[in-house]
Amino acid sequence: MKKILAVLLVFALVLMSAGTLAEGEASAWTCPACGQEGNTGNFCPNCAEPRPAEEPAEEPEGEAEPTEAPAAPERETVFFGHYPQQGEADPIEWIVLEEQDGKAMLISKYLLDMKIYHPYGNRVTWENSELRAWLNEDFLGAAFSEEEQAAIALTDVDNSAAQGNMDWYDKDGNDTQDKVYLLSYQEANRYFPREEDRICAVTDHALFHYAYSGDGDAGWWWLRSPGRWSFDTGVAGHEGGFFSVDSDRVAGCIRPVIRVDTESDVFRAEQIAPAETAEAPAITDEDLAGVWFGFEMDYENMSGPNSDFRFLRFDPETRHVEILYCRGYDTPDPDGGNYRVNGDILEVIEAGGYKEEYPFKMRDGKLMIDRWGKAVLTRIDEAEYPADPEANPYMGNAKYCFIASREDGSITFCVNFEGQEVTSFEVPGEVFGRTVTAIDQSCFEYEDNLEQIILPDSIEVIGNQAFYGDSIETILLPAGLKIIRPYAFSYCRDLKGIVIPEGTEHIGGEAFAYCDAMSVVVLPASVTYIEDDAFFGEYIETAEFIVPKGSYADDWCWEHGLKVRALEGEAYAQAVAETESRLASGEESSGTGAETGGYTTGLEGKWELVGVRNDPLADTLAQVTALGGRITMTFTSTTVILALELNGQVQTKETPYEYLDNTFYSEGAAMAVSWEENYLTLSEGDAAMILRWLGE
Repeated sequence: MKKILAVLLVFALVLMSAGTLAEGEASAWTCPACGQEGNTGNFCPNCAEPRPAEEPAEEPEGEAEPTEAPAAPERETVFFGHYPQQGEADPIEWIVLEEQDGKAMLISKYLLDMKIYHPYGNRVTWENSELRAWLNEDFLGAAFSEEEQAAIALTDVDNSAAQGNMDWYDKDGNDTQDKVYLLSYQEANRYFPREEDRICAVTDHALFHYAYSGDGDAGWWWLRSPGRWSFDTGVAGHEGGFFSVDSDRVAGCIRPVIRVDTESDVFRAEQIAPAETAEAPAITDEDLAGVWFGFEMDYENMSGPNSDFRFLRFDPETRHVEILYCRGYDTPDPDGGNYRVNGDILEVIEAGGYKEEYPFKMRDGKLMIDRWGKAVLTRIDEAEYPADPEANPYMGNAKYCFIASREDGSITFCVNFEGQEVTSFEVPGEVFGRTVTAIDQSCFEYEDNLEQIILPDSIEVIGNQAFYGDSIETILLPAGLKIIRPYAFSYCRDLKGIVIPEGTEHIGGEAFAYCDAMSVVVLPASVTYIEDDAFFGEYIETAEFIVPKGSYADDWCWEHGLKVRALEGEAYAQAVAETESRLASGEESSGTGAETGGYTTGLEGKWELVGVRNDPLADTLAQVTALGGRITMTFTSTTVILALELNGQVQTKETPYEYLDNTFYSEGAAMAVSWEENYLTLSEGDAAMILRWLGE
């Protein structure tokens, strides 16, 4: 059988080669394996040897002297549109990058707002990102009048891999047409060749929306190019270097790009120096009264609000402020003293007469204060202020723990047990009146004593390495879950099984790698993307994968040669309930598998080859499938007809076979036969072919 399959796949290579190389497009070559001459395609039609690579041209001798990138030229700035910046609707200042055919390519001089690139970053490209949609809908409508929008050209945006950093993830994206877009990696490098050219300041509006801000109020800004990994996106850092970060990272800023008709009346009318922004009214003691709560920005990791959080309680009658500064790894640090507002400086006279000065601002009901780092705070109820910070009344049975805010005001949760032997822990669904929606990266990493973890249904995201190397045996994932990030449960060697809840959309790379005790995995119909190595390790040879029949998960499991139990409707729901009950009670998997469906114990009928495991022919089959082709096998009682359909052509091969005692015999080969549901597996040693039932 495999010999016949090899013949068909060689024919497929010839067809693919013919489809990808036009006649006369490349010179003829001689096959180094079999010696056949006159070949013009990418593969030898006789033995399928690939075309040898051409020898690269010789480099001239000697080393080229390194040259420093030239500085970006002095560029004109213009004003166009309005957006909240220091005030509520300030004129937007733009740098003119180039002018061509009456159109000026503009990029904002400042970082105008803070937005994430995409909430669930796996393999997202600019075309499908939520940031692109926001820029071309919300931002476009907020920043420009209808007349101004008419003056902005619709730009053909190149999203090919060539626009990215070729040392990073080189995924091609579809080209788009946008009125507002971002620079690619290559464009940012071309227009701003030096790191210092790429440093850009954050506006107050962005800062109060949790934008990252380093020295000199410089922030980091999104590019439209993919990052180093498939779930990352490229950015220009606050010091000008290029970085790769998670696409859903809070604190990244937008620096939009537009092309404007410079001859339009509305553009010409705005090229007058704008009036000075009105000064904000002075902050009074009454403005500060009450309790404030917020997070310090994480300078080192370019992330959003992080583990360092604080409470401030102002009493305007006594003119006293209490400052409770909390860190994830330290004892809460109470501080404070008498305070005085001096312009944009908060002066605090501590015990002993020592005076601290903290730059601060107020905007949109929020307070920004700079003490060891900028923090954005909001006013909370007096009852939420922890009267005894040492008692840590807000985080269950963890001695030290910390939390981080997300863009929407919800909470990303993280905890540190500081060496305590905690065996059970429940993550709260709400902290300080804010919903907990994510588990932070490495949150419970290497907790050897942790046997039980209870998660609230509000959790949407489980972060990178959140449970890496833990000793948990079972875990009930929350009903609201949407994404499991890479390595989330890697090396959980005692984890017996997992039920991924309906609503989950993405499962990252090695999310369940080396979970040695895993015997069953349930995947839902809602899953739309699973990284190739999401389930990895010896257990995948024996573990049962229960999936909805005909779903993305069904196809993915079979393409990866896993033991699949594909069910429909009530049968799937019942299997999920039984698996959850069995895992909760600690019972071992029954391993009974599913009954066959659509056919009986014979092989008669038509099947499609959907997978090849542990055999080099798998790569060629993948190419056939990618080009829209397929291979089918039609069994009668005595013969099997193999057919290749590709590029509008059909090639067939017929051969006799025998089927005895669950073994397929043909051309001197013997292959073991097994099936589940409408799938058939023919295996010989470690190699196997997987077929899907098409009908009589």
